[in-house]
Amino acid sequence: LAGQVLVEVRSDRPGAALAALAGVPELTQVELFGVGVHARALPGVTPDEALALVARTLGRAGIPCSPPELRAPTLEDVFLHLVGREEPTR
Repeated sequence: LAGQVLVEVRSDRPGAALAALAGVPELTQVELFGVGVHARALPGVTPDEALALVARTLGRAGIPCSPPELRAPTLEDVFLHLVGREEPTR
């Protein structure tokens, strides 16, 4: 997870925010996280680009939200990343 850009945004409509952000090709692993949404940017997307992309996407969709913020991965993020990996083929 080192070097990956993780963006968090909070909204009164987290399900709608999740749906809107899940359709953005530059974002991956878009997941509900409490009353907010966490989204990882694909490699090559800068932190500033990721923040602007999230704000623009939710603004265009008319979904009220807090300003997006960069976050360090939480222990839960690390756990989900590790258990979400496929087992190597033997």
